[in-house]
Amino acid sequence: MRVAVALLFLAVVTFIRAGDESSWGRGFINEPAPGAPMSQISYPLSYVTCTVGHLVGQFDVENTTKSSKTIDGVKTSDGKFWVPVEAQITTGTTPREWNWKPIGKLAVPGEHSTLKADPLTPENARDIPSFHVHLDIFKPFIGKATYGRIVLANGDFSMFDLNDLATRPSNLPKGALVPTSTP
Repeated sequence: MRVAVALLFLAVVTFIRAGDESSWGRGFINEPAPGAPMSQISYPLSYVTCTVGHLVGQFDVENTTKSSKTIDGVKTSDGKFWVPVEAQITTGTTPREWNWKPIGKLAVPGEHSTLKADPLTPENARDIPSFHVHLDIFKPFIGKATYGRIVLANGDFSMFDLNDLATRPSNLPKGALVPTSTP
């Protein structure tokens, strides 16, 4: 009887965890937003993870210039490189309608460091440097604003569709859940 109860308990826990949508990950192919200005250095959002409800974005640094680029940030004890940014949103759908509204500044404590992005070549195309940014600040705007962007201290930015931060992309059935804040 104890074995049956233990198996039933294990099945229930497994079923509950299978329905848990507070942790997930999603990769992206670099596709600029319609009408977004093209830059010789771009910072596409390449991967989003949601761990127990907290969103973190990984942004690649694609340098198509002829010289190296250095970005200031911090390195945390886990070896990840983080960049301080300003978070902004817009409800516009075309460049003419983009009226960017700042929603906060994001920074992570850690040891000051720099990230070097060499010009992209066929030899280093698989070793594109990247940095991380906490994206929880955007959660209240998912489904309400169109795009989000992070602006680096040097004025460069990365723009992304806010629906890409949802638990389920907008092309899935209605009633899809979005990440919620955790205590």
